[in-house]
Amino acid sequence: MDVKVSRRSFLKGTALTGALTGLFTFTPGAREKLMGDGAADALEYRRVDKPTYETVGEVGRFDNRNNAHSRGYWDESQSYYLFGSQGMTALHDTVKNIAAGTPEPGFDHRDLSLFMSSALLFKVGSFATSHIWEPELPPGLTEPYQTTPEEAAQTVKMAAKHFGASVVGTCKLNRNWLFSHRYHNENWKTDAKDLFTKVFGLEKGLLGPVMTPEERKTLQLPHVDDELPQEMNNVIVCGIEMDYEAYRRTLSCIEVAETYRAYSFDKFLIMHLALFINYMGYRAWPFGSYGPGLAIPMAVDAGLGEMGRNGLLINPELGPRLRICGVITDMPMQADKPIDMGVTKFCETCAICADNCPSESIPKDNNRTAEAVYNTTNYGVKKWPIDASKCKAYWDDNNISACGNCVHYCPYNKPNTAMHRMAAHMAPVLGSALVKMDETLGYSEPKDVASWWAQNPNKFHPRSTRK
Repeated sequence: MDVKVSRRSFLKGTALTGALTGLFTFTPGAREKLMGDGAADALEYRRVDKPTYETVGEVGRFDNRNNAHSRGYWDESQSYYLFGSQGMTALHDTVKNIAAGTPEPGFDHRDLSLFMSSALLFKVGSFATSHIWEPELPPGLTEPYQTTPEEAAQTVKMAAKHFGASVVGTCKLNRNWLFSHRYHNENWKTDAKDLFTKVFGLEKGLLGPVMTPEERKTLQLPHVDDELPQEMNNVIVCGIEMDYEAYRRTLSCIEVAETYRAYSFDKFLIMHLALFINYMGYRAWPFGSYGPGLAIPMAVDAGLGEMGRNGLLINPELGPRLRICGVITDMPMQADKPIDMGVTKFCETCAICADNCPSESIPKDNNRTAEAVYNTTNYGVKKWPIDASKCKAYWDDNNISACGNCVHYCPYNKPNTAMHRMAAHMAPVLGSALVKMDETLGYSEPKDVASWWAQNPNKFHPRSTRK
C-alpha cells in the first residue's frame, strides 16, 4: 500500500524518535518507569532543599511604585504616563482605525471587544484583593479548624484546585520578596476614574473617592511590614494557565484577551480561596496582579518552577504560560520543596525570547547580574535583567498589545502532552538542539487571528486538561 507522509509528519516522527532515543540518558530505574505505567513519576523534577536562584549579598526589598505598570500612574517622564498627552495612545489609535474601517489584523472591533470584556473582573477584583481578610467563622462556630500542617497543605491545595487553580504549591514566606512600599489601586483613585470610563465604558468608574494629581504625588505609601503581621508567614501560590492557541496569536487582541481573562480569573480564585481560609478561622491576604510582594520568587520557593531568561516563571507542565496569584495566611501548613529543572542551564544556550523581543527588553548575552540595572529591577538575586519600562512603552505604542512574544517563542511553551513534557525534562541536555528542533517543527510560527475565530465552538476546549 502506498502511504504518503507529509514533511511535517516526517519531521515530527523523526523528532519523536530522537526524543525516545534520549530516554537512555535516564537512569535505568527512571527509564523503566517511563516505559511503563510510572511515566509521570519518572519525569518528576528533583526536589531540592533550597531554591536554585543565586543570591549575592543583601537582597533588596522592591518598592512597588517602580513597577513599570505603577510608574504609568505617577512618572511623567515615561511615554506611557496614563494622564499625559500620550497616555493610552495605542488604544486611541486602535479605536480610530476601527472607526475609519482600516483596523490592523488582530485589532478589529470584534477582537477589541473580546479583550476589553476579558479585563472586567481584573479591574474590579483588584480593589477587593488589596487588603487582609480577617477570620469570619461560619455561624455557630467559635474556634479555628484544628489540623496538622500536612493536612492543612493538602486541604488548601484541594480548595485552590476546586476554585480553578491550574497548579498550586505552598511555601514559607520569605519577607525579602515583600515590597518595601505597596503601590496599589487605592493609591491612585484619581483622574483614573475618567480613564476607567474611557477605556471600559463604565460611567461610575468603580473607583470611589478620587485624588488630585498633586495629592497623588505626595501620597504616603504604606510600608508592607506595617500591614502584614509577622505570624502571617505561609503562602499558597497558584498558577492560572493561559491558552496555548491564544498565545500563538501574538501580537493581537486575542492574546491580550487571554492574558486579561487569566488576570480576571485569578481574582475569582484568590477571593474564594481567601474566604475559604477565613471560614476555617485564619487570616488571609489574597494577591494577584496587585499585592504585597513579588509573586515569581514565591512561586519558585513553592516548587512551581524556576525563572527563565525572559524574567517569567517556567513551570514544568505549562512553561511560561501562567499568571501567578495566591494567598498569604497565618494558617499553619507544610511547605513544598523547590524544584531543579535546569532552566538557567538551558536558557544559557537559548535566547529565542530575546531574539524575538520587539522592544529589545530581554538581554541576549549571558551576563546575569544581581545588580539593579534598571529602576524596574531589584538587587540581590542573580538574573537576566529585564528593562520593563522599555517593554511597557512598546505595548503602549503598538496596538495595546501586552506583547506575548516572550511566552509564545519560549521552547518550554508547548501543549501539555507527554512528548512535550519529556522534551522539557531533557531541555538542559539538548540545549540549542531543542531550539533548532522547535523552529524546524514550526512551533514558533504565529497563527492568524481569523483562524482562531473560525474554530468549531463545539470542539473548542481551551486550557484542556493534561493529554
